[in-house]
Amino acid sequence: MTEAPIQRLAPAGHDSRSRSHGISPTHPRAAGRRVLAAALTGALGMLLTWPAAAQVSAQVPAPLVGDWKGTWQTENRLYEARLIVTPSGGTWQTATSNRANVCAGREVPMKVETATESEVRFQLQFSEVINGCPNVFVTMKVGPDGAVTGTRSKYELQLVRKP
Repeated sequence: MTEAPIQRLAPAGHDSRSRSHGISPTHPRAAGRRVLAAALTGALGMLLTWPAAAQVSAQVPAPLVGDWKGTWQTENRLYEARLIVTPSGGTWQTATSNRANVCAGREVPMKVETATESEVRFQLQFSEVINGCPNVFVTMKVGPDGAVTGTRSKYELQLVRKP
């Protein structure tokens, strides 16, 4: 007596048809699907490496690294600040306090925005210390003679290295 081969049945609700949906591997839509799959795989790879790449920042040129005193004159008064510049950023603290301006006199982080061999642009991150305080930009430059100059917003910044 010969037995009939066992026929395997798919579980209830399972579609046992081929997943190709009738498209051969040479069909134009199949090629489009492969391109889409490759693009999605590439995008996923970029997303997975993006946080590590975002953490890489420009380095401050060595002549600018150190402890500095900065002064600048506005329309109303003369200000002074202490800058501690590190290879990756630093801190800024204006030597003033003002009851009308809660942002003044706070030590704030300096984030490197751009850096070249002779110039660095920092963002003074007041908003990181007190919510609602505006961030300010400071630029430091090393001249051909080695003198360091700068700007704070639209004001000229006089810089003196502290011993």
